[in-house]
Amino acid sequence: MGLLYEEKSITKNECIGFACNRCLKEYRDDMLELQEMLHKTDVGGYGSVFGDGVGWKLTLCQHCVVETLNKYIKYDI
Repeated sequence: MGLLYEEKSITKNECIGFACNRCLKEYRDDMLELQEMLHKTDVGGYGSVFGDGVGWKLTLCQHCVVETLNKYIKYDI
């Protein structure tokens, strides 16, 4: 006997955009904005200001990253 095959249909989720948590602008099908956005997902640890075991996430477009974090960013030029 050999291998047996069956055709299967697979559904997958694919990210096509995002909404910035700061300016609330939605970016869809814009590869440049998708590549440059900042997305962070984490869970607060013991003694965290976010709360012990509390999950949180942040999504910012590149424009809001520069407006809010630029004075803390160290650029390699």
